[in-house]
Amino acid sequence: MPRASLNEVEALARKAARGAGMSWGLAEETGKAVRWLALYGLPSLAPLVDLLAAQDGADYADLRPIETLEGDGRAVWRASGGALCPIAAGAALADLAAPIAEGRETLLVQLREPVLLLPFVARAARYEGEAFAVEAAGVHAALGPGGPAPFDAALAAARGPVDVTVHAEAEAPAPQPEPGVGGVAAPGDLWRRADAFAHRTYVPASEASRLSGAGAGTSDND
Repeated sequence: MPRASLNEVEALARKAARGAGMSWGLAEETGKAVRWLALYGLPSLAPLVDLLAAQDGADYADLRPIETLEGDGRAVWRASGGALCPIAAGAALADLAAPIAEGRETLLVQLREPVLLLPFVARAARYEGEAFAVEAAGVHAALGPGGPAPFDAALAAARGPVDVTVHAEAEAPAPQPEPGVGGVAAPGDLWRRADAFAHRTYVPASEASRLSGAGAGTSDND
């Protein structure tokens, strides 16, 4: 099976996200998230290309979280356009992690591809110096300042949309070591699907661009 470096996977994910309509900021976040998942041997390109296909052509303003607070203090995040984008939700969560670290539970309603949320929760745990937990469909994953603890692969396989809860964890878990892989498995079909989105960012050659570039213009004759 073909393999790619972490840098190659991150760059492809970033370009694919941009090609699918994400802002440059969210596309950068996507690349970093996919790299983190690949580093720990978790599904990365597969959930990304499925996410991009599901959200293709959508207005990302309709996919970001809108927060409401319930009487018990729990925060509930919903998207006005249906299912939540895990990248948009993850970026918001990383910026608003302090209330969660202080004990506020946050419910993300109908989140697509929940595995893509994990890198953002890991970042929040590192920034806050606290442990966080992610729960979905009865599956629990703990992420501390040092990284994620080993967790049930069912969460990594969940495709969503599914309700996800993020809350503080009482005790920091013992993190699993980074595999330190020299490359990432990159099946050709997944790479091609991601590359199809990435190609949308390329400006097609025009007559003017060919004439203004290096070379002989439109003719190869001397």
